[in-house]
Amino acid sequence: MLYWGWFIYFILGISVGSFLNVLIDRLAYGQSILGRSYCDKCKRKLSWQDLFPLFSFLFLQGKCRYCRKKISFYYPLVELITGIFFVFVSSLGLGLLKTFLLLGIVSLFIVIFFTDLKYMLIPDEIQVLLLIFSFFYRLECSSFCLFEFGKTLFASFFGGIIVSLPLVFLFFLTREKGIGFGDVKLGFNIGFLFGIKAGFFVLYISFLIGGAVSVLLLLLKRKRLKSKVPFGPFLVFSSLVFIFFPQDLYFLLKIFFIL
Repeated sequence: MLYWGWFIYFILGISVGSFLNVLIDRLAYGQSILGRSYCDKCKRKLSWQDLFPLFSFLFLQGKCRYCRKKISFYYPLVELITGIFFVFVSSLGLGLLKTFLLLGIVSLFIVIFFTDLKYMLIPDEIQVLLLIFSFFYRLECSSFCLFEFGKTLFASFFGGIIVSLPLVFLFFLTREKGIGFGDVKLGFNIGFLFGIKAGFFVLYISFLIGGAVSVLLLLLKRKRLKSKVPFGPFLVFSSLVFIFFPQDLYFLLKIFFIL
């Protein structure tokens, strides 16, 4: 029965991931999220047999049925990742409402990750939804939660402001070239969700990973010194890792004498 439950969550996850792909592409261009999906290359509307998450991509061998041009690998990747995270969340045993809210938070993080990675922006609509889901999640987790939450919502807002301050400083210091204001808003959401201590921890890990990846891209000559690297994906990655492996990350910090 446990494996059947995971299978159901995985199917639900890849289905949600298909919708997340719509949000990622259409919000970036200011388009409506309503209406049929279409091929990015030939603009033909997709038929029902082309819309099965993950399986249609495999059946069509990664090519459009009509123009035979390659479909971006981002689409099945988002669906697969969403399915995997849905299984992870279901395995936490948080209860129905907490599971629903955390699935919403994870899904919005995935949208932010890929929107910033592909288009170098984070839609405000997703930021607002993330704040709403975080608000209700913190209310639901007032007695027990994975994170180190404060006891009041004032503490949540205060945590969001404090955690976002280093990003605000970098935003003005680099004149938006190093950090965008979307990253500042995301920093507020992270501080609101996790609290000050865990929020700063997520921020610290993000800077470590972001710095390492940037140096690696320079060494591989994939980026130049003045090239822009989106910071949102690093914030999202660190947040998701902390959600599922908080104790492991705290242990790493203790090794480096940071806590």
